[in-house]
Amino acid sequence: MFIPFGFFAAQGSGYTPETDAFIAAVEGGGDTLTTTEKDAVDALVVDLQAASLFSTMGYLYPFVGGTSTSMKWNLRDTTTAEIVWYGGMTFTSQGIDGNATNSGGDSGLNPNTLGYTQMAIGGYLNNIPTPPASPGYYDFGMYDNVTVRDTMLSYGWQGASTKYANLSGVYSNTTSGTYAKSTIYMQHSGTATQIYQNATQLLSSTTTFSISTNNVGIGCSWRFGPAGAGPSFAPYAPTGRGFGLAFCSSTSYSGAQVTDLNNAITTFVTSLSRN
Repeated sequence: MFIPFGFFAAQGSGYTPETDAFIAAVEGGGDTLTTTEKDAVDALVVDLQAASLFSTMGYLYPFVGGTSTSMKWNLRDTTTAEIVWYGGMTFTSQGIDGNATNSGGDSGLNPNTLGYTQMAIGGYLNNIPTPPASPGYYDFGMYDNVTVRDTMLSYGWQGASTKYANLSGVYSNTTSGTYAKSTIYMQHSGTATQIYQNATQLLSSTTTFSISTNNVGIGCSWRFGPAGAGPSFAPYAPTGRGFGLAFCSSTSYSGAQVTDLNNAITTFVTSLSRN
């Protein structure tokens, strides 16, 4: 049987267009993805689209490919929010790991500039050493000297007992939840700061939404100077924890959305043996 040249390519990959664009960006930069990684990424896209959550994402980083360049790409849109890495971040098949000294990433996404009035920031943590007594770990954050506003999420600030979130100019914290591999995220519903672990709400505190004007830092607080007043932007209080996925959305989630988000992330990390 004669099969015309290019027949199989013409049939398409079987993946969503978003997955195809992501693969093209990663492999176009000289990196490679395994079939398992491609399948996992595509399943993540399909699950989030089915729940009408994919379109809410400003960035969605699956951290696949095992290199700094493969892990910079935004699955939500490969033309925006490309991470610039700093310091001693480590890149493996499990995702990214901070060194708690100078590591971090500039996500390239500024929620304030984009006009967010609600948001959710977080990810899947799969390496979780206990933070030091001082200064502690920022897992996600941004800070600016104009409003002196600290926007941040810490899975365990000083020690592993207290989780902190700030999306209002006020630090909300809780000792609820566990300190184990899990999805952790903070969000602001427009009326309250909330912290979720997996599909469980750990905290809800009535606050007014107000965030800093910088890009979101991944694995650190992204701020002007190492202590907030230096000559250039740099990671501050970088985490020693590791992430198997990170996301930032322009809305908050509730009810079935919380469950759907957790299920999609759990399926993704399980398929890559990150859980």
